[in-house]
Amino acid sequence: MNSVVSINSIRFFVLILIQVLICNHVNFLGYINPYIYVLFIVLYPTKNNRILFILLSFLLGLSIDLFSDSGGIHAAASVLIAYAKYCIIKIFFWSSI
Repeated sequence: MNSVVSINSIRFFVLILIQVLICNHVNFLGYINPYIYVLFIVLYPTKNNRILFILLSFLLGLSIDLFSDSGGIHAAASVLIAYAKYCIIKIFFWSSI
């Protein structure tokens, strides 16, 4: 259990740093930025606490918003993706959750 928490904590901070320091300065075709912080939401284990996961997704999106000055759109998108992840898994994999 302790290793899962430490791996997710390290992943959280490393993805924020990579997003802020590297990916926000990359412009593909002049206006498209890669958003790799979504990997935290995709790779987070589904067996853990759902409320904590949605809260962590909100904090992830909020931190990206603070560094990108984007007005809350990343926080809203992160919470939506985190909530939809469980719904999609329930639809496609009945016995997983």
